[in-house]
Formats: sequence, C-alpha cells, structure tokens
Amino acid sequence: MSAQIHGRYHGQGQPLFWLYIKTALLTMVTLGIYRFWAKTRIRKYIWSATSANEDSFEYTWHGP
Repeated sequence: MSAQIHGRYHGQGQPLFWLYIKTALLTMVTLGIYRFWAKTRIRKYIWSATSANEDSFEYTWHGP
C-alpha cells in the first residue's frame, strides 16, 4: 500500500510579485545587505501558501 501526498499551492501571483519588487528595491538601496531578509520573506510567503494533505507548511527561519 502506498500513501499519496496531495500538495496544493494557495498563493496568488500579484502579492508575490509586489513582495519581490519591494525586497529587490530594499536590496539595491542597502547594497545587497538586505538580500538575506528578502529571501526569507519570499520563502515565508511561499511556504505559508503551500499545504500537503490539508496541513499547512510554516517557514520559521528569521534571517541572519
């Protein structure tokens, strides 16, 4: 017997796009220092919008 995992992404493209633009601008203004926090914010959005078998994921890293 094999167990199947049903994954689902609940996020939308527009909020993710604006999050990317905002973090890209902050990364440029801070000469690249903000890039670690930018990656964390984008990953947190994607993980929180993803679920497997109706259990939501949670990204708990907070950056350096």
